Amino acid sequence: MAIPLSIPTDEVVKGLRAWANGHDSHVRGAVELLIRDGWPDRASFRRVLQKTQGLYVIRWSEARVAFDSGDFAASAGGHGRARLDLAIAFGERRYKLSTQRAADAENILDALRIAMGMDLPSPR
Repeated sequence: MAIPLSIPTDEVVKGLRAWANGHDSHVRGAVELLIRDGWPDRASFRRVLQKTQGLYVIRWSEARVAFDSGDFAASAGGHGRARLDLAIAFGERRYKLSTQRAADAENILDALRIAMGMDLPSPR
């Protein structure tokens, strides 16, 4: 059952963060990206949420199916949709970021900086 828009966004955000705090960093990162991009305000996203014991839970597999079938297309422009795809991938643990070794994590961060046109930090 979808979480109705009549539930205040700040309540949903608080419940999402409380739920994420009990999870690995990949879920916390995914939830924070979704919150910062404003997804808890959108009816299309609230369809993949579930309220359980006062927490708002993201059903990642449903979010992926909805994304892949285009359910979020009208809710975001190209960049917002790309970040939604990334957040869902984080939540699904697709890239296994929370279990990468420190050296690999630095390489991944550097690759992201380069891909986004940012300068690399000074040599360590």
